[in-house]
Amino acid sequence: VSVLYWSSCVCPRTCQAEIDRVAAMNNSLLSNGGTATPIRRPQTAGNSGRSAARFSDLRASLAQLSETVHERTAPGSSDADMQRHLMQSGGPADGAGALTVTGGPGSAGSSPARLRALAGAQRAAAGGHRSAGHGAGTEAERAWHEVKENSARLQQHIALEVRRRAEGQKALQELVEARAKELAQNIERSVQERMLALHRNVDGLTKRVDVLNKELAVEREKNMRLTQELKFQATQGLSEVKAALERERSQRAEKESMLSRKLAEDVFRLQERLDVERHARDSMVAGVREEIGAVAKQRHKADEALVQKLLEDLKAVRHQMSVERDERERGEEHLAAALNDVVTQVRGSIASIV
Repeated sequence: VSVLYWSSCVCPRTCQAEIDRVAAMNNSLLSNGGTATPIRRPQTAGNSGRSAARFSDLRASLAQLSETVHERTAPGSSDADMQRHLMQSGGPADGAGALTVTGGPGSAGSSPARLRALAGAQRAAAGGHRSAGHGAGTEAERAWHEVKENSARLQQHIALEVRRRAEGQKALQELVEARAKELAQNIERSVQERMLALHRNVDGLTKRVDVLNKELAVEREKNMRLTQELKFQATQGLSEVKAALERERSQRAEKESMLSRKLAEDVFRLQERLDVERHARDSMVAGVREEIGAVAKQRHKADEALVQKLLEDLKAVRHQMSVERDERERGEEHLAAALNDVVTQVRGSIASIV
């Protein structure tokens, strides 16, 4: 994930400890999916005070680099955040201990060959620290120039990436605006088409309503003529029903009068027959009273039984006559009620039609 340079150290033991710490950090970055390149550590035997100051700056830069790498590898990080952290981790103003970060999750290099190269480079850097002691000034300057070149290339790459993203954002915005304009035009066109269709439907409905009004007027006239015809027919039918009812009533009155006369004649004949029979019986009884003394009582009883039977027959005939009269009266009442119902229904139908 990182290519680290620093210009000087305080002592070989301290530099060895820092080398081990940076190697551990590179291993952790490799485990997160990044790439790392060997650590170049030029040696120098310059001023120890300036070396101590540069080493402290290096430690601060390493801490900033660690935070930058963790934020870069975290989900949701962006190139703008990476650029801001790189600008913050640029090191002191004099260039001592400057840091440059290249690579990343998108760069190629988490293969076993790169890992082996990293381990060999770290071991070579650790061994070289123990053996090298002089001539580090030229190498430090060369390393510093290389750091500056890497930093310039990285800043240029970041600037190009930011410009590319800005252009992509602008193109996306133009595409969205064009799409929105197209959608607005499509919606407006659809609304216009629907309004035209609605106007056509309204015109069609208006024509259909006019036709329906005409048909309703014709139907109303037909209903009025039909109502008048039904009223005339109902009036004529009612007159015919009344005439038929009067004829039926007169016929029933005649039948009842004839039946009453016939019944009176039958009763009168029966009474005459009874009188004749009684006189004959009395004469016969008076003539043979002495001869049929014992039979007289029986005959008297028989006569009384016969009279009782005749009376019962007379009562039965009278009861039948009264029953028949009641039935006829009920029939007439039923007929009158039926006629009234018919008249009421006819009047109701006429009223509903009107």
